[in-house]
Amino acid sequence: MPASKLLEGLKALLDTERNAIRSGDFADLEKIAARKAELLGLLERALRPEYLSRLEAIKKSSGKNQHLLTAALKGIDAARSRVMAIKTASTSLTTYDSRGRANSILASPSAVERRA
Repeated sequence: MPASKLLEGLKALLDTERNAIRSGDFADLEKIAARKAELLGLLERALRPEYLSRLEAIKKSSGKNQHLLTAALKGIDAARSRVMAIKTASTSLTTYDSRGRANSILASPSAVERRA
């Protein structure tokens, strides 16, 4: 396959990857990564100097995707932390003594039954 076709395919694949990251379709990223590795291997054998400017554009696009993926992972981590904080808040209460030391009080199931 000519290098120009490989470059076009890689650019299209990076666009697909960016769309998958933005839409949260993380399951597709494994297949995309495998295809990228395959295209890069083929490209390495077919590359000629006149394609360097196109490679720079692809490198820039890949960097943008990496930035998006890093941001998505940070967002997932923040959401996980927030869910854990909410879960902990519903099962315990943290108080502080006069010296500023934390003391956790675990909530026990209520003996009062609530009915609507």
